[in-house]
Amino acid sequence: MTLRIVILLGGVLLTCAAITPDIIGDPWAPPTLASPLGTDEFGRNHLIVLLSATGRSLVLGLIIASALIIANLLISYFFVFSRQRALSELSAIGVQTAESVPAMIWTLVIVSAFGGANWIGLIVTLFFVLTPFAFRVISGELSRLKQEPYIESLQLLRLPASRVLLFHIVPNAKQVLSVLALQVTGICIGIQGAIGVFGFANRSEVELGTILLRGRENMIEHPVIFISAIVGFFAIYLLLYQVLKAISSSPSEHSPASVI
Repeated sequence: MTLRIVILLGGVLLTCAAITPDIIGDPWAPPTLASPLGTDEFGRNHLIVLLSATGRSLVLGLIIASALIIANLLISYFFVFSRQRALSELSAIGVQTAESVPAMIWTLVIVSAFGGANWIGLIVTLFFVLTPFAFRVISGELSRLKQEPYIESLQLLRLPASRVLLFHIVPNAKQVLSVLALQVTGICIGIQGAIGVFGFANRSEVELGTILLRGRENMIEHPVIFISAIVGFFAIYLLLYQVLKAISSSPSEHSPASVI
């Protein structure tokens, strides 16, 4: 699968996220030419529901990944380039403590405590739950770059921290940051599935976790619901895998000549 096809499919899914499925007929209507997968329990075209849910799940993962990386890039820069050793050690202890409990467990506990999952609640929950993981990866990369001679030279020149971060550190860390973004996106989508399987999904939301929940409940009479949700997850992970493979095959820019 070429990168152009991957980008095209990703664009199609992101476009489908904006679609709001309408009621077109009776619940559980059989497949027709206009509705190849039939209708769901609400009388909506299930194919449109599936495409919209897949796109929205992808959007949710990308939103969380973007916010997570930006926030932790700033936090990691402060801790790594801070001259206060005790502060850095304290942050490391906090990260190890938070990561001792899997992100999936944290999320399910919080979601169940609040009686369900909506978009805003899920974004906030996943952001804080995945922050220790993102902080560990990004701070590790920044610690490595901090030892590079050109970064030490820039610090001796007393360039503004924002310029060093934006124009010198980020370009040389973009491969790690890109892979991390894909990992976080995949984790977020997987957690949505777990929320649906365990019955915490909000039935009014159009996303893959909800389809999994309804598919599990109607497995015998309407197996296409559950199977289509699995196909939606598979499509997203295949997309992420192809992007990850493209990033991994691209040349690294960890070179003083590229930033000075």
